[in-house]
Amino acid sequence: MADAPSVCPDMTDSTRLRPRPETILLGRLRLRRQQPGDVDPLYPIYCDPATHLHHPARRLSSIDASGHTMARWQRHWQDHGSGQWVVCLVDAGDRVIGFGRVTYRCCGGVDKHDPGCRLTPTASGHGYATEFASCVLGCAFLHSGAAEVLALIRLANRGSIRVAGKVGMQRAPELDDQVGDAVRLVFRKTARAVVVHDGRLP
Repeated sequence: MADAPSVCPDMTDSTRLRPRPETILLGRLRLRRQQPGDVDPLYPIYCDPATHLHHPARRLSSIDASGHTMARWQRHWQDHGSGQWVVCLVDAGDRVIGFGRVTYRCCGGVDKHDPGCRLTPTASGHGYATEFASCVLGCAFLHSGAAEVLALIRLANRGSIRVAGKVGMQRAPELDDQVGDAVRLVFRKTARAVVVHDGRLP
């Protein structure tokens, strides 16, 4: 049986790691660990060119590819205790509107926590990505013990750059890199830099 929903973690007790919940309830969103049946909503979101404007090579080409992706995500969660969340819209009967994560990614030769999410185009422009990012930063610090989180964002991805700023991430230009023709900007937030507002994440 899945754990009871948790609220978005606060930072009032950041010296102790907390058990990772299976479900997190935000104001408008519910984040839950992925299940095998989530292959069905995964494919239409991840095969849509509109959700892969900045990473076209990551588009899924078939239902079978969705199954392989879901299996890889489940292995990551088992190995690292973190990974992809299913992003559900509470007021729409927990309809799946996307997937997001804090996973390990190599940056500057070191594996770091890297947040990100991919939402269906109809969910864009409502602040859901910011709501998600604020919460998963807290998860990385409180549940995974991360000293810092780095976001690797392509220069052309202005929306993600805006979200990084809204959740208090700072530029780390010394870590910027390039993949093919794409320049990736790096944004950083440290556990020490997290500010408490009324006992909750900013």
